[in-house]
Amino acid sequence: MSDLTAITERTEYYDIVLESEEIFHLSLGAADIFLGMQFYQEEPVQLWARDSDIYLYRTGGSGELKLQDVAAGGDRSW
Repeated sequence: MSDLTAITERTEYYDIVLESEEIFHLSLGAADIFLGMQFYQEEPVQLWARDSDIYLYRTGGSGELKLQDVAAGGDRSW
């Protein structure tokens, strides 16, 4: 097994199939800012900012206000 030429010089090709499914069906405004997506209580959620408020949206489209009047620009006076 000192000569690995037969293994290292061969080329193998694979078919890769990608399927995607949109799980969030949100119709948000242009002023809304996407903050991120994560799991919350074992389900995927998205966090969005609108004006100075932070909203959590679930896959079914329901949303709830999580933080109100968040200061912008790193003001940590709270």
